[in-house]
Amino acid sequence: MGSMTRRLTGPLVLVASLAQPPRPVLAHHSAALANFDFHSPVTLVGPVVVFHLVNPHASIEFDVLGADDEVRRWSIELGSASSLRKSGWNDETLKLGQEI
Repeated sequence: MGSMTRRLTGPLVLVASLAQPPRPVLAHHSAALANFDFHSPVTLVGPVVVFHLVNPHASIEFDVLGADDEVRRWSIELGSASSLRKSGWNDETLKLGQEI
């Protein structure tokens, strides 16, 4: 590849990508969020079983004892680990067995 070709390739790719018409971007989030009822809160209490402070989303798993005396594992997805770390979270924020 010639020197001139190499110098033009980067700028041409940039111009071509910027010249594209805007297109809607599909989000990866669940449609289930659209069905969430903000007027019917649910309170869950139980010990932490798993805590992952990772990107793209941190998560917590905990066991909840139901009214029927059955234990069910719940999972909560949080924001990104980088955002949580900026807010003061770290790998020790939640400990296994800690009641939440």
